[in-house]
Amino acid sequence: MDITDIVRQIKYNCDVSDAKYWGYFSLCGLLLRLRELYKSEHNLSPWSKVNPQDIGEWIKVKESLWADLESNALKDLHIDGVAFKPFDASEINSCLMKDNLIYGAGLGLYKKPIFFLGELYSYNIIDDYQVYFIKTEYVRDLFNSSGMLQGKEIFIRLQHLRSILWEMFLELRCRENSLFEDVFSSVSISPQDETDMEFEAKIETLTMRYSEIILYHELAEAYESSDEWTNIILHIEDRKAEYFLRGLKDMLANTSEYGPLQKIIDAEDKGALCFYISLIEMFHKAVYPELKSAFNSFMIEGDWKTLADARQKVYSKSSTLKEKIHEAYHQSNNEDDFLAIIRGLFYQN
Repeated sequence: MDITDIVRQIKYNCDVSDAKYWGYFSLCGLLLRLRELYKSEHNLSPWSKVNPQDIGEWIKVKESLWADLESNALKDLHIDGVAFKPFDASEINSCLMKDNLIYGAGLGLYKKPIFFLGELYSYNIIDDYQVYFIKTEYVRDLFNSSGMLQGKEIFIRLQHLRSILWEMFLELRCRENSLFEDVFSSVSISPQDETDMEFEAKIETLTMRYSEIILYHELAEAYESSDEWTNIILHIEDRKAEYFLRGLKDMLANTSEYGPLQKIIDAEDKGALCFYISLIEMFHKAVYPELKSAFNSFMIEGDWKTLADARQKVYSKSSTLKEKIHEAYHQSNNEDDFLAIIRGLFYQN
């Protein structure tokens, strides 16, 4: 099997996807994603120093390539003489796993096509879900996430999780942050540490430890999902409404009894809790103030019961919202009516 050729084919589809969707990101968000993608394409660690001139020239090449590919269609992948549709990840992986490779494909925020190929670190089956932990990634698109659920497959992307931890460490270096101090204290990392081999080993330990939080989220999302709920999110055209629905989907998974927050509370793991809090976007904090309040109280008083009560309250609130959205979906005469109800629910809650 020619891995170089497979990477080339996947990279083409990644570039086509990026060419069509790069404008969906804010300028700051795009630059951060480009910097991370540059390091990935050049096989650099998150803490590797990058020459500004080198990355500047690389971005110019990307922009020129995107201009050429913007109107192009995705291409089938040809592996061992067989053609596969780019989203046929299960069938493609049946060919690749023998070479310790894993391919991921799906639709992300704003329905952006997501593709990646990486080295399989471990494989397991949990409640009929195939779980792949992916270590080094050989090719990927501009969008990145630590976990992805597609059908009966869950992908945990350790490379991105390692990058998240590095960004947290940089913030810990720049300013005092008690959350991040708790994240790193369990492996004795301090802001003054150099990025030597010992540091890398400690980051790897944290990466594997906190990858369980990502796994619990993806499993809970699978348990909370339904075909109709998935179709509502995939077929809605309004970007703000899609963002709200995806945020609600994430919060349902996060606060489910099967989700990461309950697992953290059961273990009374303060470091994992601080890591989890840092992953929650400002959207979630704004829509669910009771959870933010419980986090703040916990950091002062260390009361796990108060946090557990808030978890149940937010899950109940999220479930009620989801039910209202299902009702609106069935009762609305057209998408405009449906969107008006969603906007009302968003501002009301």
